[in-house]
Amino acid sequence: MWTGHWWHAVQDRLPEGASVVPVIITTDKTQLTRFSSSKSIYPIYLTSGNIPRAIHQNPGQHACILIGYLSVDKILKNEL
Repeated sequence: MWTGHWWHAVQDRLPEGASVVPVIITTDKTQLTRFSSSKSIYPIYLTSGNIPRAIHQNPGQHACILIGYLSVDKILKNEL
């Protein structure tokens, strides 16, 4: 899957005009200090692997779509 040969083999199996579109799902930790110092969230973003890295990693290009949040609470040792 990591070689050009694999992608070309898959592309050759597709009907005329079709294309492989890799999907990338990413996340990045965000602290919620305004609400509580012990809570953080992980926004989940979706982007296409056909978009160059310089574009999809640049927030100003709007190449990623926010699809949701994962809420994470800090666990204190005395709570274990």
